[in-house]
This record gives sequence, structure tokens and C-alpha cells, in this order.
Amino acid sequence: MTQGTASYTTAKDDYLQENYTLEIDETQVGKSRLNVFVPHVFREYEFGGLSSVLELAKYLSAFYDAVRFVSLFPIPAPEDSVAIADYTRGPAKETVSLTSLAGNTPLPCHDGDIFLCSYWPSVFAWDIFAAKLRDKGRKPNPFYYFIQDWEPGFYPMGYKHMLAEATYTFREECVPIFNSIELAKFFKIKNYKFNTGYAIRPALNNALYNILKTMHWELPAKPSNMTTVLIYGRPNQPRNCFDFIIESLERYFASPDAIDPAHLALLSVGLPHANIPFGNGATLKSLGKLSIHDYAMLLLNSHVGISLMASPHPSYPPLEMATFGLQVITNNYLGKDLNGTHPHIVALPTLSTSRMAEALQEALAKAHQITKSPTKATLPTSLSKDPWLRNFELSQIPILHAKINTPMI
Repeated sequence: MTQGTASYTTAKDDYLQENYTLEIDETQVGKSRLNVFVPHVFREYEFGGLSSVLELAKYLSAFYDAVRFVSLFPIPAPEDSVAIADYTRGPAKETVSLTSLAGNTPLPCHDGDIFLCSYWPSVFAWDIFAAKLRDKGRKPNPFYYFIQDWEPGFYPMGYKHMLAEATYTFREECVPIFNSIELAKFFKIKNYKFNTGYAIRPALNNALYNILKTMHWELPAKPSNMTTVLIYGRPNQPRNCFDFIIESLERYFASPDAIDPAHLALLSVGLPHANIPFGNGATLKSLGKLSIHDYAMLLLNSHVGISLMASPHPSYPPLEMATFGLQVITNNYLGKDLNGTHPHIVALPTLSTSRMAEALQEALAKAHQITKSPTKATLPTSLSKDPWLRNFELSQIPILHAKINTPMI
């Protein structure tokens, strides 16, 4: 089943459900298989959370006989799909497969299946699998839960919020892996009960890492003839607070101390939107989603970054911006305080347009002082200094195995 890339952002919620069709295949007993559940496999979105879980899959794949990637959304055409074989290693690389649960497509499973869930609806697929194993008189197999954000917060108070939160209740069988120290701290504050848990610091995107490596981590001087303010702009994602950013910019430009718009490039990356003019002549220009290379080049030539995230996860953009030498404005949240994680990061304890406007004025002044000469790229402490594979090795995540010979008591 295939579906066009453009429809994913508008239709993805149609494929989030708590009821999936799984069938037990009795012919595959004894084979260990890692099942990697992902929201989708669109190459266009092969960054951020999708990239992270694929890297975890690559690490874990070496310990299983086979690997199967399971997309909750319909599989796109091959030219639009992630090259999943790139995210496997060891013997499993020869047996990698891709399927989809969309349209209630039955998913054949067997006793040796271990699930890696990376988005909350996939935990319900594991729950159905667990029920079928119990029906056979067996204890359910444990599963990995790669938690990359507090996903109940993606929804207003209602049934989806409660369904997402219910995925944190599988205390005995769940092995949670938190994709940031800040996120793990939030879950501890919220008192979610897990028997175990592992927290990692996410790694810098591999492509960005390699670009900096080829530059020997030396950042060139920023352009002096134009000041670029880079905004992570996703108007359709409330947690990125886009409307608040626009209101704060309006307040900043109303000040007599605002920068001359003739010397300002105001750019938005993330998702495309209409350009937004301001009363003083400045215009926020939307670049939409960029390739990793174009994004890196933009980071190298930008002075100030604004990236907000109304969640306990730091998110990648502010960390990437700081690594590439931008003065960054972001926000705190319960369990998350990025102040002190990097000299270039200012995290606002509360959001107000006046404080944001002040922070922008301060960031612009600081950028003009320290970006006139080459500097050394440094990682925020929220990021791991190691590439993904080494990062996972050091985390000592246990290798889960099926409980084939473990009957229920």
C-alpha cells in the first residue's frame, strides 16, 4: 500500500488507533525477530524522531535473527521511502522486511517477536500481541518503548490524551528508553511507574556531525553585512508556539531599539507557511523544510535562533542551533532547563512577549560581539558527544528475548 508524501501531515491521525489485527504464525517458533514500529517511512521526514528510532533499530538489529519495520501509515512509493536496510546490521541485514498496519492490514507474528515501539499507538499493537500470547498460556514478551516526548501532551484533554498516557502503564513488560535526560526527569516527576528505565543523551544528526567533522569543528565567522534570525516555524504544531513567536516579533519591532530591517534576514524553517510582514518593513520569510545540507549551510550563516517547545523534551533545533554558533532563545518546561547547557542558549522560565522581545534584543547584541571571528563548535550538554551506535552501547540497554518457555502462573 502506498500513499503520497504530501498527505502524511494532514492524514496521519487517521492511522492512529488502539485496535490492530495481529495473527500468530505457529511455523516460526525459535526465530528471534525485532519489530520496529514507526509512524511512517517517508524519506522526506528522515530526521529528528524518526531518525533517532531508526538509529536505535540499527543498534539492536545486530542481536536478532531478523528485523521487520512496521509502519503505522501506508508505505510510500520506493523512491519516497526510507532505505530501511541502511538501519540494520549483522545477520538481520539479510532478512530485513517492511510492512504496514494501515487499513487494518493483518500483521503475522510469532513467539520470537520482540517489539520496539516508538510512537504511542504502536504500544497497543504490542498489547494485542501480548493478549494472544496469554491466550496460549504464555507470559507476554517484553518490549522496548523508545520515549521521545511526552506524547499525551500532543493532544487536548480528551480520549487521545488518555490513550497516549495509558501506554505508560505496562510496568512489568515495558523497557522504556528515554531520548533525553530532561525527558526522563519529567517522567520521574510525574511518577510514572516502570520497573526499569534507561535515559540517553541524543546524538547530533549524523549528517550534521559529519559536516562539522570535515570542518574540524571550526565555525567560520558569521556574515557581517546582514544579520540572520532563524526561527523554527511550524504553525500547525501548537507545541512549537509559532503564534507566540510572531506576537513577540511584533513587540520587538515596535521598539525604537529594533534592528534596521534593511540589515535583517528573518527566516523560518520547519514547515512551509505564508510569508509574514511586520509593520516596520521586516518580513518573516518561510523556507519550509530544507535538506540537511541546506539546513547546515543556513546554520553556519545565521546569528540568532528561536526555537520553542512546549514539552519536557529539549527538541533538536535549539541544540543544533547552539552547536553551530547561533545565539539561541528557547524555553523551560517541567523537568527541562537548558540554561547552563551551552553558553549560547537562553531558556526562558516563562513565556511573555515582553521577555521574548528583550531576549531577542540581547541575543542580537551578543551575536554581533562574538561572531566576528572563527569559533569552535561545541555541543550542549544535553547532546551526547558520541555517535548514535556508541551512545547506545554505553547506555547498557538490555537485549530482550522472547519468553517462549515461560508459562503463565
